[in-house]
This record gives sequence, structure tokens and C-alpha cells, in this order.
Amino acid sequence: MVTAKNLVTHWLQTERLLAHEATDWKGEQEHTNQLLELYDKELKLLKEELSKTGQNAGLIDEEAEALKKSIAASEVSRRRTIEFLTKIKPRIVALAARFPAPLLAQLDVEIATLRETEVSNETSSATLRAMLKILQDASRFNRSFTFDEQEISLKDSSYRAKVMYFGLSRAYFLAGDLAGEMLPGKDQWRINERSELLPELKKAFAIQAKEMPSTFFNVPLKK
Repeated sequence: MVTAKNLVTHWLQTERLLAHEATDWKGEQEHTNQLLELYDKELKLLKEELSKTGQNAGLIDEEAEALKKSIAASEVSRRRTIEFLTKIKPRIVALAARFPAPLLAQLDVEIATLRETEVSNETSSATLRAMLKILQDASRFNRSFTFDEQEISLKDSSYRAKVMYFGLSRAYFLAGDLAGEMLPGKDQWRINERSELLPELKKAFAIQAKEMPSTFFNVPLKK
């Protein structure tokens, strides 16, 4: 029996996958956001002021030295930010490899950005935005039911299937008279036929399509 208690338990288990990344992320997110937003303007203004130093006899050497130190400090912070993004990027790419089809489609641009772009001064802002959106959308997906239609491969054949995702923990599919479950794997979701689930899954998808009144349906939630 699908109950609120069972769903919460399994969602919490899956949430640990995202929470591990979010722990590191939260400690750096606010500082990094502010740094990336302000850095370019700050550095431009500082360099302009420094350039004027050599032309303006009224600006003393101490002020010029202070500007140089400020620019150097900004460069250090920038390098630290790039090091952090470089460190966490492969972990988020590995996490995204385990996402289900609809979430992968939703985050196609952001995932491609991380896979194809090397972190640098020029790309750090885009990298940060991509990471943030991936974590936010994945967390939102994990807290929801998602219905989708997609092509699946089973017994060396392809089928158009209706799929019901229980967050990121598991999914169930219905393709005509074929029914079964989908479970996250290291690189892709595994598809297992389970004919005994056919009656209950037909009921579940009929409810979703508003072809019958809402009622309980029974599907297993344990692996």
C-alpha cells in the first residue's frame, strides 16, 4: 500500500544523495554568488583608478599601493572560487548521470555546460549558474510525483511507455500489457518487467488520466 509514511521514508533516503552535495554547496554559495557578481565591476574600477595614479600627481604612492593590494586580494578570492568550482564540478556531473530521462531533458543545457566547459575566469559565472540550477531542480524533482511518456528498451525491443516517478528513488512503467519498475543505477536507470504489477499500474495511470476516481493503489516501495 502506498502511504504518505512510506513515501516520506523513501524520499528521505534518496535526498541523502543530494544533501551530500548541498552541504558543501551551502557553505560557499552566498560568498561565491556575491564574488562573481561584483568581481568584474570591482576589478575594472580598481584598474581604472590605478591607471590614473600614474597621471595624477595629487594621488600619493600609498593610495596606489592600497589599490594594488586590493586587486591582488580580489585575484586570490577569484582563484579560490575557481578551485572550489573545479573540485565540485565532477561530483555534480556524476550525480547528474543518475538522473531519470525527464530530469535530464530539463537540465540538458546545464549538464552540457559542466561537461564541455573548463572552469576559468571567463566561464566561472556560467558554471556556477549551471551547478545551482542542477541542484535546485533535482531537489524539486525528488520531492514530487512526475508522470512522463518515453521510449524504453525491454527484451531487445523498444516500447512507448507511460512512466510514474516517485522522486529520484524509483519509477513504474506501463506499455500496453507490459508493466514493471525502473530503478536508478550508476550510469542509467534499470528497467525490470514485473507483470504482477499490471493491474495496479493500470489503475494508477487511469487515475492520473482522470479516467477513474482517485483511490489507493498498491505498488512495492522497497528494492
